[in-house]
Amino acid sequence: QVLSAGFLIDEIATVPFDQIAIAASVYLGMFIGGLGSGAAADSCGRVRTLLVSLSLSAAAAAAAAAATSVAELAACRALAGVGIGGATPPLFALATEVAPRGQSGAAII
Repeated sequence: QVLSAGFLIDEIATVPFDQIAIAASVYLGMFIGGLGSGAAADSCGRVRTLLVSLSLSAAAAAAAAAATSVAELAACRALAGVGIGGATPPLFALATEVAPRGQSGAAII
């Protein structure tokens, strides 16, 4: 989702605003997802937050493949971004928890 638009953007959208919307929507979603996932992980658990975020990202990616307009594609990419951004903080936290002692930094690289 993050890099795929760069390969298709010229074929999908010819208007510069539409190109910007398609390219930027995933990053906006990632920002929103990253902000909300910390609180969600604290209240619902890291694993559950990670699974919900990844499920949202997968469902939104499938919906983006079926999008018939630029607005639908941008909305689906934004939802996928929420999933991607929401998965990142709990994934890093879980990786550092299960890493061997003294190697927690290497676990998130």
